[in-house]
Amino acid sequence: MREIVPGVFSFRRRFSLPSHGWIKVNLSSNFITCKSIGFASASEYPADERIPADEYMCNHYGDARYTVHNITTYDGGVLVRLHVDWDSPLGVSIDYLVINGAEV
Repeated sequence: MREIVPGVFSFRRRFSLPSHGWIKVNLSSNFITCKSIGFASASEYPADERIPADEYMCNHYGDARYTVHNITTYDGGVLVRLHVDWDSPLGVSIDYLVINGAEV
């Protein structure tokens, strides 16, 4: 997790195992509380076991629909429910933005 400006954090999580259908994802961090404001976006990521884990790959804009349905912050993390609308498993990348200290 990287602090962009004081109180604002970003993080990108990529899944090494391809997924499809409904997915529930938890991101744990001591920087996140139930009062944090959380945002998430999901996209396709080229999941290929032949690519070294430390090699950076760009997200892919394919034909599959990736939809974030729920996101909730809690003391110690953020929980996201998303749907990958594709018949076979695809790589998943989730980008997070968390804002602390904002008035809502």
